[in-house]
Amino acid sequence: MEFTNILELKEYFKEARGLSIEETLQFRKDWRQAFAKGTKVLLHNCYRCGSNTRWNSYDWNHFKSNFYPIHDNSLQVINQEPIPDLEEVIVFEEDCAVSAIVISFAELKKLLDGNNFKGDLYFTPRHFSWTLVFPYQDSLCGPFFVKNKVSLSLV
Repeated sequence: MEFTNILELKEYFKEARGLSIEETLQFRKDWRQAFAKGTKVLLHNCYRCGSNTRWNSYDWNHFKSNFYPIHDNSLQVINQEPIPDLEEVIVFEEDCAVSAIVISFAELKKLLDGNNFKGDLYFTPRHFSWTLVFPYQDSLCGPFFVKNKVSLSLV
């Protein structure tokens, strides 16, 4: 199965809890503080929050420049991490137009088994200890599984 956006994931996970758009915007802001702070990527590619300008970028772009050490076999690495199956994972898109959804890590592992992601999809727990990003350019870069250098305790 191929997923390109949150709406397709919502359809797949009919029971998935959604965040409000305000919670989604705050979570994305916190994600950027955890994973994109201090980078040259100042604006992400988004129409909703007004950051889309003539020059724009994607939040995952700085992973390509080795700002964080990325794993060559990201999907194998995340499956070997001691992450509890019941841990909540927030899923959001690059664009802030659609509210994020909450799934369990167990559901994420099922998604990773044989599914393709063709959109800018981000998977992150609330404490931001790691993130998994599937860029739309997955044949050129990504997916990126990145551990946070300093785990934040934002809830």
